[in-house]
Amino acid sequence: MKRSVSKKGLNKMRRLISFIVGLSLVASLVLVLSAGNADTATVVPGLNFPGVGAGDYGFTPNTAPPDANGAVGATQYVQWVNTSLAIFDKNTGALIFGPTPAKTVWQGFGGFCEATDDGHLIVLSDKLASRWVIAKPAVTGWPPFLECVAVSQTADATGACFG
Repeated sequence: MKRSVSKKGLNKMRRLISFIVGLSLVASLVLVLSAGNADTATVVPGLNFPGVGAGDYGFTPNTAPPDANGAVGATQYVQWVNTSLAIFDKNTGALIFGPTPAKTVWQGFGGFCEATDDGHLIVLSDKLASRWVIAKPAVTGWPPFLECVAVSQTADATGACFG
């Protein structure tokens, strides 16, 4: 037996689903903010600053479209755009480091991770361990094709990493 739903009924169902999804997102946010200490959930309302974009901080993108990724830590915001990295003070928006080639993170490690900048970067802030997790592919010109992963030794994204 085939059942049909009226447009009015379908719209009600869509609004209900949207409401449930929104409620779920709010509940998740509350859990995340209440899980850490107060410092990791600090928000500075109204703070805006330019990220890594054309002409900002003397930066010129080398590819298009921008493939931006970023994460907020306890005191810093780390942003990757295509093959460039910048680190900002979370409370003031001041540029702390960069923009610089992404491969800078792997300097001193040797190999393909140090030699290539292939984009598609991911940066995450592990608030429980007070570390940064940074990953990128190394695929230009040769197999083996690698996923490079670096983990900061401290909560300071400008410091040394394990690779």
